[in-house]
Amino acid sequence: MPTKVESVLIFDLKGPFAHFRKYYTNSSSLSYSFPPRTTLIGLIAGFIGDERDSYYEKFSDEHCKVAVSVRKPIRKIMQTVNYTSTKSEHKYSFGGMLKGEVRHTQIPLEVVCPKVEGELVYRIYFHHIDPDICKKVEERLSGKRFVYPPYLGITEFLGEIEYIGEGRVAQEPSNGGYIEISSVCRKDAIAERGLSFEMDSAVLQYLIEKMPSNFSRERDVTRYADYLFERNSSRLQVRLKEEFHRISYREGEHSVSENVIFM
Repeated sequence: MPTKVESVLIFDLKGPFAHFRKYYTNSSSLSYSFPPRTTLIGLIAGFIGDERDSYYEKFSDEHCKVAVSVRKPIRKIMQTVNYTSTKSEHKYSFGGMLKGEVRHTQIPLEVVCPKVEGELVYRIYFHHIDPDICKKVEERLSGKRFVYPPYLGITEFLGEIEYIGEGRVAQEPSNGGYIEISSVCRKDAIAERGLSFEMDSAVLQYLIEKMPSNFSRERDVTRYADYLFERNSSRLQVRLKEEFHRISYREGEHSVSENVIFM
């Protein structure tokens, strides 16, 4: 990965529902609470028109950095969906569908949705070592003109993109004290016994999810990681054993400063 990051592109991914399929599920489709890094690079590659499975090396750990912040509290529900059976004895045809000859199979699907009214909001921070790629992505974000439309995990859950702007980045050393982190955080970046469970009057509730984080050109997973997040979208209170990044940007009329850990 690049040793120094000076700027990031910041945008929100929004939508009423999401499903980010866990890699180890089979008969029941369980979902992560937020998009994995592999999902995010696929989303961004789609903005500029990269074909499926063609971008893994371009957006690898060595070339780009991505962080994600869960901005609204979430909950999960289970829904049963009908899929068309693709077994050889149940061959699909339009005529057969009209006659009721095509069989279906029911699969439980875990759906992520907002805990209260509104939409899911995930804030994405993106940096690429190639300035030409950053420029292409920025043009797509600012113009809301995407080669492939954004969606939240599966094509049935179309998403909306809101471009926030460009943020300036400063690399900060860990000082041994507790730091507020706005993004999800790799577990291996946290010091031993480095969690605080209280912030102001709120009680923090941490969850950990294990995700694939990087693909090879052959679509083999080259890195898994455990990620910590707060279930009610509060900032994390952690002691770190590595440097973090402070991002400064403007959102509307307000100046914002946030600490993030890249995925």
